[in-house]
Amino acid sequence: MPSYARLLPTLLVAGLYTVAVAAANPDGLASDTPPGTLEASFAPIDEFAGSCWATTFDNGARDVHCYEWALQQGFIIDRHEVQGGPSGGIYAGDTYFGWDAKGEQLAYWYFNSLGGVSEGVVAREEGAWWFRESHAGMDTDHQIRTRMVRPDADSYVVVTEFLRDGVWKSEGKATYRRLGARPVQLGGSWAEGLDLVYNSDAAGNYEVERLDLISGEVRTLTTHEATDWVYVGGEELLFVSRRPAGTEPGYRLYRLAPEGGEPEQITDFPVADSWLARLPGDAGYVVCAQVDGDRELILIDRNGADVRRLTENEADDCNPDVTPDGETLVFWSDRSGAGELWKMPLAGGAAVQLTHFAANDRVPGHRYGGEGPPRISPDGRKIAWMALRSSDTWDIFTMDLDGTQVERLTDSLADDGYPSWSPDGRWIVFDSNRYGSFDLFVMPSTGGPIERLTDAPGSEQAPVWVTRKPAS
Repeated sequence: MPSYARLLPTLLVAGLYTVAVAAANPDGLASDTPPGTLEASFAPIDEFAGSCWATTFDNGARDVHCYEWALQQGFIIDRHEVQGGPSGGIYAGDTYFGWDAKGEQLAYWYFNSLGGVSEGVVAREEGAWWFRESHAGMDTDHQIRTRMVRPDADSYVVVTEFLRDGVWKSEGKATYRRLGARPVQLGGSWAEGLDLVYNSDAAGNYEVERLDLISGEVRTLTTHEATDWVYVGGEELLFVSRRPAGTEPGYRLYRLAPEGGEPEQITDFPVADSWLARLPGDAGYVVCAQVDGDRELILIDRNGADVRRLTENEADDCNPDVTPDGETLVFWSDRSGAGELWKMPLAGGAAVQLTHFAANDRVPGHRYGGEGPPRISPDGRKIAWMALRSSDTWDIFTMDLDGTQVERLTDSLADDGYPSWSPDGRWIVFDSNRYGSFDLFVMPSTGGPIERLTDAPGSEQAPVWVTRKPAS
């Protein structure tokens, strides 16, 4: 997924966005301090962690900051973004807060999208918190200080001052209000007999984990030094892995029981790091693999044997899904010159383009272009996918199988992606970095209230559903 959208005290000054808070000094961190014991040293920033805060400037620009603990609670990261205003576009930056053991103070570094870098410290003086920093990388160097006060638990007020000719001069005042807390909700209607399996990088590389949606218990299903990434849930898990296999490097396809155990290797040949499709019954799988210089779709049987090549052209065809009746293949392709979603009969025939969003023709460098991998609903009537449609962040959309009736289900300053339908089609689970690192969220499949399901350190991504066995 692409860039995050996050933030803290930022004011408009002389037509530029100047940010008045930043990040941690890693050289000063106390190496003998156990992770998770530094929370008291992070005041007042620790009070922001897990929430987003926003203000709107007089010129209409909206400034949002989202805070999250990171790296085993050794840092707090503030992801910051300003959208709108007279100049349009987006200004963004990341602030890293950490405890400077040498100076016995909270320190920070800030890096912004204009190439600017700030560093500073946080101190408590005269009943307020002060953020003092030097800022470089724009027109000139600046000395900045920001005073913060907390009128209540759900807001903070900042006044930013610049050093001009040896005199501190105020540049403005802004009030930031909490956009929402991050409490995890478990045991809702979506948890009736179901759990989630997803990919987590908490161990330093991606492993497959399972979340009990009633108790919140997390079980790690794969433990390998290579990257494991699950793509399909249900009665069996299908994941790709870079664990050594064969003479050719790359990912292979593996099968795993939803309860865990020893994975079973399916393919000897490398497959793409791509979504894949399981056909009804034991009819096999549709995978994406490199063929003659392009990524193509291939039908294989349950043992990994090549049954039939489904696409053949001088373009990339990847990220397939198949309707429950096994008749229609939906996939991503750049055969039109841009990344779009297509469909075709699984038995063979002409492909039909489903998405036609011209602005996404200019989205370079991302494997999905502007239209993410398609996931078909359990009744075979709708497609859910992630797309770039009106901003630089991803949102969740649905449409009918023929490409009509497009509905936008999320609209946030963060990246919302990798949707997955519940078996009954009532819910969509997805990942989002709206509160910092990627967590899992659930919402009705028609859109509506969104509930947060995880808040663990690191990222949880690309969830799929599995059935929970009754307690014995």
